[in-house]
Amino acid sequence: MKRYPVKLMPIAKTAIWGGRRLCEQYGICSDYESIAEAWVLSCREGNENLISNGEASGMTFSRYLAAIGDHTSFADFPLLIKLIDARDKLSVQVHPSDADAKALGMPYGKTEIWIVLDAEPGATIVWGMKEGVSATELEGSLRQESLTEILHSVPAKAGDVFYVPAGLLHAIGGGILLAEIQQSSDTTYRVWDYDRRDKDGNLRPLHTEEALRVVRPISQGEILREQFSRRVELPGRLLAAVPHFAVSECKGSFTFISPEDSFLSLLVTEGKGKLLSKEGELPLSLGDSIYLPAGIGSVSISGDLTCLLSRP
Repeated sequence: MKRYPVKLMPIAKTAIWGGRRLCEQYGICSDYESIAEAWVLSCREGNENLISNGEASGMTFSRYLAAIGDHTSFADFPLLIKLIDARDKLSVQVHPSDADAKALGMPYGKTEIWIVLDAEPGATIVWGMKEGVSATELEGSLRQESLTEILHSVPAKAGDVFYVPAGLLHAIGGGILLAEIQQSSDTTYRVWDYDRRDKDGNLRPLHTEEALRVVRPISQGEILREQFSRRVELPGRLLAAVPHFAVSECKGSFTFISPEDSFLSLLVTEGKGKLLSKEGELPLSLGDSIYLPAGIGSVSISGDLTCLLSRP
């Protein structure tokens, strides 16, 4: 099997807070009334992309990876990348660290970064707690359902970048479309959901005890230091370089050499163009997700487009 740039078919997910923009703007449609997320790079068992181009067309992502000798088990693949359309606000939640996850028998914790692609006027996100909140105050707020009094909310607009390390309380606000690059984990502990009910009229469950085991106060200064704590070379403007992944934003035409030690993921977030490699030309358009195996040589991107380039 050749090692070449493969285009991945997105997986649509629905949720009570989702909207219609992923279908209307990105062409990612399904039978769901609303689409909350599109998983554009996923090798999670039961939730893996299919390949739509070249020799591997029609293959599952994991089968292709095994055929070229990369990441030969589901648990071994390190990244999950999503497009998220939050018509309504998401629950306030927290994710475990690697250490917390391993203690629970899971391979990865969940650290992530959000790149805001569009936001309605007045949109906000929850990004941690107010400075000086103690562990006792946090526990009291969680148990007494007064969490909103200690949360740190900030405005969100297109182009903003929010790094969300494991242990940080967070929530995407309504009216926000974003790209999320994260560790390959879907473990989420919901700590507040605004007394919102699901389609059957039931309150969605909270995970207070689990959250208390993994949440930690993290200052804005600590977040920034963690966000750029790793030295890594990527084309374009570096958005994050943490131990789990690195992400950059690239605009217009550019050329790079595929690293020998890692795959790259390319996600088109604006415009259209083409990708040229030794295997030929691949058209690129809004929402396209391309997996670039390690060691495939020179890759050229051209056109009037914006891309996110990610690597573990």
